[in-house]
This record gives sequence, C-alpha cells and structure tokens, in this order.
Amino acid sequence: LKWVLLGKYTGKTGGLDTLRTNSVIRATLYKALDEYPDYNILMEGIICSTIRSTYISLFTEVKQAYDIRVVVIGLTTPLQTCLARIQSRNGGNPINEKLVSDKERMIHRGFPYFDEAGFKVVRIDTSKYSKDTMIAKFLRAYGG
Repeated sequence: LKWVLLGKYTGKTGGLDTLRTNSVIRATLYKALDEYPDYNILMEGIICSTIRSTYISLFTEVKQAYDIRVVVIGLTTPLQTCLARIQSRNGGNPINEKLVSDKERMIHRGFPYFDEAGFKVVRIDTSKYSKDTMIAKFLRAYGG
C-alpha cells in the first residue's frame, strides 16, 4: 500500500497541526484524493476531540464523493504514560496535568461519534511501544 500524509513533518509538531485552517485541510485532502487516487491518505492529528463534527462532516462528504473507506485510528495511552512522555520531552518542566487529562477525556469521548457516523474506529494503546517501534508496527499493520 502507498501512503500520502497530509501536512508537514519538519518541525516540533507535524501532520494536521501544520495546516492552519479547516478550509486548508479540506482543500489539501481533496487535492490528495484527486492527485493520488491509488494511495491511502493519513490525516494525523487529534481529530476525535473538539472538532470531531467538522471531520465527521468532511469524512462523510469524501466517502460519498469518492466511494472510499474511512478508518479512524486512535493511538492512545493511559494518562500516566502520556504525562510521563510529555515530561520526558520537555526536560521535566512543570506541565498543567489537568489540561492533558481533559484532552484525553475529549479524545475518548469522540470515538463513539465516529463509530455512530459509520466509520470504522480502531483504538491502539501505544503505551507498550517506543515511537520507532510504534511506527514500524503501524506500517506492518496498515501496509507499510
């Protein structure tokens, strides 16, 4: 399988975080669908949380327009693992753990909405894997 990843991966964050507006994300997705019809498209970001309705609408639209399958894959970790990883990345500087906890809850609350909208939802607990191991596991599972 061949993949197109939306967004840039040159800075601290990547993927959809580098596409600043919904209209840019939408235009980029349609361009990828038109220019790479034989590829899988990976839209990496926290789409299951606060803006899920935007993505449910967009995915419904492109699913009908292009007769494609949409899969929402949630790479999740238990809260304590997530907090430890953030602390490791930021050199041990204090973080607002409540913000992280709230975001985690929003993500998990979002999955059923995608399921109810007719999209396949797969949740993967990444706590047992390093970043490099998780990337390799994902590519093996999804056609790398």
